[in-house]
Amino acid sequence: MAHVSPMPAAFAPTTEPLWRYLTFEKFTWLLLRKSLFLSAADTQSDALEGHLGADAATEWTKQWLEPWIAARRRSALRLPEPARTKHLQHLDTASAASITANFRSQALLSCWVQSSEESLRMWKEYAPGRLSVALVSSVERFDQILRGLTFDFDVAMFWYGRVLYPSQDALPAPPDDINSVTVGFVKRPEYHWEREFRLVWMDGRRPPCGRSFPIVVHDLVEQIVLSPAAEAADETLLRDLIARLAPGLSISRSGLS
Repeated sequence: MAHVSPMPAAFAPTTEPLWRYLTFEKFTWLLLRKSLFLSAADTQSDALEGHLGADAATEWTKQWLEPWIAARRRSALRLPEPARTKHLQHLDTASAASITANFRSQALLSCWVQSSEESLRMWKEYAPGRLSVALVSSVERFDQILRGLTFDFDVAMFWYGRVLYPSQDALPAPPDDINSVTVGFVKRPEYHWEREFRLVWMDGRRPPCGRSFPIVVHDLVEQIVLSPAAEAADETLLRDLIARLAPGLSISRSGLS
């Protein structure tokens, strides 16, 4: 079964639509496999995925990690042995670097944009081809899909929410728990333009490149938007492909055409 764990309120997504910009190859894979692919954090095109940057890491450590460690130390001191020593040793190794390393080695990601409109920059950065498309979805669709997933092992733990960019978004009061997931939802400020919403799955047994999760495409995708670079022949090809592999999906031309 899948368990969806809520993120702290600061990471709560808005009600704006979710956008996923895909190359033709990735879109075709989605239609053929009927699966959502989550890629390993340490295989992202951004080689620094999961790294906060020096300024953000200092701020994150000061505002979140240090108060959390202090509170956990007070709690650990009340534990009987050997649990007390084990918890204290764990806290002694906690740092922005160690938590980031854990996130990069265990996390699988699906990254979306939460916005009320298309982004020309996202088209150029992530889906520049004439046959590229953007999937439009919603937080509600994501939540329903995740809660309906079944697995051949006991429990899969998912988190989703919006990403914070420390120099753009003031860090709120620290959440009750600091772990590899919370650091994974804080990114370097130069990426604030992405307005990212991300889905995270944590598992130390993850495949090295990522994992696909079977879905009903119509449940995830509300609309397919064609690339602003698409020409008439491209639109015909894409509409034919969608009619064959996912009939009934709503298709629209880009508002940037």
